[in-house]
Amino acid sequence: MFAESQTPPSEVDQSRNPVGIASGAAYPPRPRVDYLRRFVPKATHADTTGFNTSIASPNLEALMLYLPRRASLAFLCLPTVLVPIGACVDEPTAMRPTDSQPVPEMATTGLGSWAARAPLPTAMDPGASSGVIRNSSGQDIMYVVGGVKNTAAFWPECLLLVYAYNATKNTWTRRADLLSKRCGPATAAVGGKLYSVGGQNTNRTQTKTLYVYTPGSNTWSRKADMPFAHFGARAMAIGSDLYVVALDLDPDVAILRLYRYTPATNTWTRRTDVPLGQRAGAFAAGVINGKIYLIRGQTPAVLMYDPKTNQWTAKPPIPESDWKPYEPESNSLGTASVVVLNQKLYLIGGARSVSEGTAYMKTTFAYDPLTNRLTRKADMGLGRAGAAVGKVKNASGVIQVIATGGIYQDVEPRDTRVTQAYTP
Repeated sequence: MFAESQTPPSEVDQSRNPVGIASGAAYPPRPRVDYLRRFVPKATHADTTGFNTSIASPNLEALMLYLPRRASLAFLCLPTVLVPIGACVDEPTAMRPTDSQPVPEMATTGLGSWAARAPLPTAMDPGASSGVIRNSSGQDIMYVVGGVKNTAAFWPECLLLVYAYNATKNTWTRRADLLSKRCGPATAAVGGKLYSVGGQNTNRTQTKTLYVYTPGSNTWSRKADMPFAHFGARAMAIGSDLYVVALDLDPDVAILRLYRYTPATNTWTRRTDVPLGQRAGAFAAGVINGKIYLIRGQTPAVLMYDPKTNQWTAKPPIPESDWKPYEPESNSLGTASVVVLNQKLYLIGGARSVSEGTAYMKTTFAYDPLTNRLTRKADMGLGRAGAAVGKVKNASGVIQVIATGGIYQDVEPRDTRVTQAYTP
């Protein structure tokens, strides 16, 4: 293991390290990569337990962005389904969204601010996910799990890597690797442990495996598999249980499922499906006051799940005036990274399809369930999708949101080591 003040030399790729959010640092040229077809899942998915599920169409296209989502995240385009893991486009045409996607001027008070923090030791393309656990010294540690090693190969390599960010010290530490390579697992902290489930492996196989990380011993163990394989789900904690919203890709079903995992008994329990039908689309989700709030990209529709009644309740759609001036296609809200702060759901970054290709968003929105409204907050200095995010307390005792990694646009899509902290 590496000391918290050290960076493992073999893990650092200086060629992909922006020296500052607005530094304009140049990058060396790299091979042109088809970002859509590098993430095309195989027609049949199987994990090590033999579980199989067929995809409705062999002509699938996916753009890896994430979560997700928890999340990570990109979304997978099917004839009747949109898996909540990114953004679908016809062609990955290069563009600079910050130059070609102007947004209206906004007020500068009450928005909070973003600031640079220590960069990830390794660029982790979308597909990494995260959870926050407080250590025995009372310091918040944000764990970033899995992701993609961006290469020129048709199918890039999923990662075993796990890094821990100490919000008090502003340092990264390499921790024990995952037990198997994963892109786009759903991850959340429950009861002082980190739970990471599903995702794809390097040969494009979707999995249903559940891995649990114990910080005290720096070890991973495998627990009961989730009932079906998935990629780009959203995981979250309610009390002592883990809840996972994932799209069941069975061609006869293809709807969002909700499952509860109980660590005490190592069992999964199916809960009420998300009532969005077969065109659920990309979605964001988080827990506020013990209830799940799910925002679908299209419309955007809002649903609330109460675990006590096991029922979903539809809330009024978010008014267009809250988001349309800044994001003409609301679907980008569903591709955002999600964290809960001050009893609001913060939607950070994301991506949307535009005529030139894909626009990576700098926006930060806060959804208030009491008013059912979105409020725009300070933009990130870098438009990106698929950042791993978490809520932490820094050395001064200030609550912040950490966003790290993901993918952004610089002539071509690139992964990034940039880490930023949002202060409300």
